[in-house]
Amino acid sequence: MDDILITHATVATVDSSNRILWDGAIAIRGREIVAIGPTEVVSVEHPAREVIDARGMVALPGLVNGHIHMLTALYKGTMCGFGFEKTACEDMTMCANATPDFMLAASQLSAVEMLRSGITLANVAGDAIAFEVARQPAEALGQAGMKAFVQTMVADMFGLTDLSADAQLTEAEMLLREYHGKFEGRIRVVPSPGEALATSLKTMRRLAALAERENVIEHIHVFPRWPMGAFSWPVRGHSPLGLLKAGGLLNERLVAVHFLAATRSDIAALARAGASVVHCPS
Repeated sequence: MDDILITHATVATVDSSNRILWDGAIAIRGREIVAIGPTEVVSVEHPAREVIDARGMVALPGLVNGHIHMLTALYKGTMCGFGFEKTACEDMTMCANATPDFMLAASQLSAVEMLRSGITLANVAGDAIAFEVARQPAEALGQAGMKAFVQTMVADMFGLTDLSADAQLTEAEMLLREYHGKFEGRIRVVPSPGEALATSLKTMRRLAALAERENVIEHIHVFPRWPMGAFSWPVRGHSPLGLLKAGGLLNERLVAVHFLAATRSDIAALARAGASVVHCPS
């Protein structure tokens, strides 16, 4: 006998044919879905201890949050009308002063909000450098039963800390060692630059080597606003994408977040590299 049988739901299977079952059932045994099909068939073949009548409801796979800053859960809505620059400065100040308890509370609240919205996997932006702070999203989302990619924020040129690149990478390695594959493999660690402009090429190359060694993605803000590209050339001698290419990070592992100010040539370069975009427009 199965544990749970969900009946009479509209089931979005997202299988190879993208079938929609208008009167579908889902049988669950332990932590595994053992059958999906018409209610009249599955309910007979899979009797269960608990039956949930889902008439008028839709059952679909968990959604993915491609980019989230956990800290913002505690103060979202409080900066409406500030504008991007002031809001970004306030955000960075919060990151610089976040304690483990503050990050844990924000991560737990974020987990509840995401689960209530049908999100089961989150790509968590790096809002912390120290291991004790950066581990809190991994801990909270893991305990909530979610899947997640979590990261520390490595930036050794224009960052939130006086820690050297070596010290920051040590914190990232600690997160990788302690949490990569934890919670039944649901938590993955993604050591990434906080921002291309703020990270030296040497450190980027070390992060690229680490990502290749551990077979993980790189989750980076790229072209979040148009001035970033113009500012990058006089300061670093490259565009943000040029920096990522020189640092060995412009490849199929790259998840480029925002990408709002990209030119056609930037888009073509990203496509040639096989990288992906998480387009957060607002």
